[in-house]
Amino acid sequence: MKKNRFSVHNLLKSNKFVLFISFLFAITIWVSVSPQRTVTVNCPINISTENTSVEKLGLDVIDGKTQNISVSVKGKWYNISDISSKDIDVSYSFAGITDAGKYELSISATKSNSTADYKIVKISPETVSVTLDHIVTKKFDISAVYNNIKVKDETVYSIGDPIINDDEKSIQIKGPEKKVNKIKKVVAEITESETLNETKAYKANLKFYNKKNKEVDVSSLTVPYNTVEVTLPLNITKTVPIKPVFEDMPQGFKTSNISYTLSQQEIKLVGTAEALEKVKEIKLEPISFNSLTPKNYEFKQKLILPSGTSAFTGESYVKVTVDMSDYSSKMFDIYSFKSVNREKFSSTYVQTTYLSVEVVGKSDVIENLTKNDLYIECDLSLAAADSGSVIIDGKVKSKKYKNIWGTGDLKVRITVVKK
Repeated sequence: MKKNRFSVHNLLKSNKFVLFISFLFAITIWVSVSPQRTVTVNCPINISTENTSVEKLGLDVIDGKTQNISVSVKGKWYNISDISSKDIDVSYSFAGITDAGKYELSISATKSNSTADYKIVKISPETVSVTLDHIVTKKFDISAVYNNIKVKDETVYSIGDPIINDDEKSIQIKGPEKKVNKIKKVVAEITESETLNETKAYKANLKFYNKKNKEVDVSSLTVPYNTVEVTLPLNITKTVPIKPVFEDMPQGFKTSNISYTLSQQEIKLVGTAEALEKVKEIKLEPISFNSLTPKNYEFKQKLILPSGTSAFTGESYVKVTVDMSDYSSKMFDIYSFKSVNREKFSSTYVQTTYLSVEVVGKSDVIENLTKNDLYIECDLSLAAADSGSVIIDGKVKSKKYKNIWGTGDLKVRITVVKK
């Protein structure tokens, strides 16, 4: 049997082999003489201050955060035909920036693979515009408003002050300082329209307003919530008498002994049924006898209103006029002092030598009163210290007359020694 033997001569005479060699030769020549080409790559970037010098200044990008950069590269076609933004690192610099404002940042680009066989020949744009601002967090109190909710009878019912849950009475808003500072008030607005028949809770949308009462767009700010629950209490009214209160009265002196008139005898209160249920009268801020004289007998006293109630017509004070027509006063220099409730002290010594006091009482009593009838009583249970020099508010007393009192400065300095 005749075997086929390999022959270079026969191989060179093969058309297929010659065609293959010609193809390889052509490819080699094409590669070696292939011209340089340029392509442009779109490289989107996000401008961030993270881990930069401006971040330490509390600055962040508030405008121009997203940018599109075109990078032109040049090289052999087979090296750049499939190049993408992943092959190019685009960077920017915050150099020289120390405060908020609008800036142009320099853009640079490098090859992700430093050994890649192509060159970066152009960057467009070479700078990008960004705006930086301080990022702040500011607390705002939330108020509530309603415009279209009524009561069926305003002579009997009223809507109380809107109630917002304690954990939603204020809100923390974070963002660029200039934008946050545009906000001057935050309002929870109830938009429903109805007649209120009972206390009711509503879901209210938050609105943000500037100093001109125009709404502020907060879409670029960090706002933790956009709605709050607001309760509108349905209040009722109740009319009760007004009662004045007197203090520092002489021993044995009763309020029933005082004749007075009030600028109004009763008050119409508004509040929830629960708040008004036990209210029988409204007392006034106390009137001290230390300030009551025949010349000083008119007082403007504050109404002491229970929690959850208010005056229907908004008044806060009532005028009290004490009838002093049967009373008179006279000045005395009192040298006699008496200390009481001194059990916890081993010794006491009154440093004050005398007090010049206006003494008030019934006219027939004052007419017959002498300084020998008077003394200053000092209650040592009121002493602010156990030892040393203390000051006590004294009271004018008389062994002979009961219903008299002193006015003005009755402070007595006493030295006390603890047991």
